[in-house]
Amino acid sequence: MIKGTDIVFDIIYAHPQTEEVFRSWDTENSCILCEQLFDPLESVVEKTGMSVAEMLEILNNKIKGAE
Repeated sequence: MIKGTDIVFDIIYAHPQTEEVFRSWDTENSCILCEQLFDPLESVVEKTGMSVAEMLEILNNKIKGAE
């Protein structure tokens, strides 16, 4: 189960299927994997406009779907 304090790199390392989710949150001017790979998930929300709870739900559902 992913937590808001988890580092993006660690999430992707443990759950490679989440990479496509992070890439889907990229914008024309921002790449999460390029700019925030070593930041906690809580920091990433600022660029996406989502809440931590929304991100956690999406990521955890992605992981559950892959099991």
